[in-house]
Amino acid sequence: EKLQALDLALEKRGFRIMFLLRINPIMPYSLINYGLSTMKVNLKNFFLAFAGTLPIEAGYIYMCACIGSITEAASGEHQYGFWTYFAIGMGLVLCAILIYYIIKVAKKEMRIIREQEGRQIELEDSKAMEEPET
Repeated sequence: EKLQALDLALEKRGFRIMFLLRINPIMPYSLINYGLSTMKVNLKNFFLAFAGTLPIEAGYIYMCACIGSITEAASGEHQYGFWTYFAIGMGLVLCAILIYYIIKVAKKEMRIIREQEGRQIELEDSKAMEEPET
């Protein structure tokens, strides 16, 4: 029943759901891809959702690069000035806030989608119960 609801949701809101699944930092892309391959997914929405995650991936890469720079500075390999540390620190903070906000919005959207799809299935079930069998 839950897979049926997800399949129906992917037909109606494919791009949004795939995008929200892809920005989830916990679920690996390979599992998402395998799962989506068993559903009714529009190829265009699949690739648009992938392209939509590129800014978030760039944020993760930036955070890792900043951590690398801080590690180099701590080990004494490079000497940076105050403003360099300030810029790196602010970049890390802003990137973390942005990623947190995106994940928070994604969770809210997924909750709304689940509620709407649950109502849709309940309506379909109640219609099926009302129809007389022939």
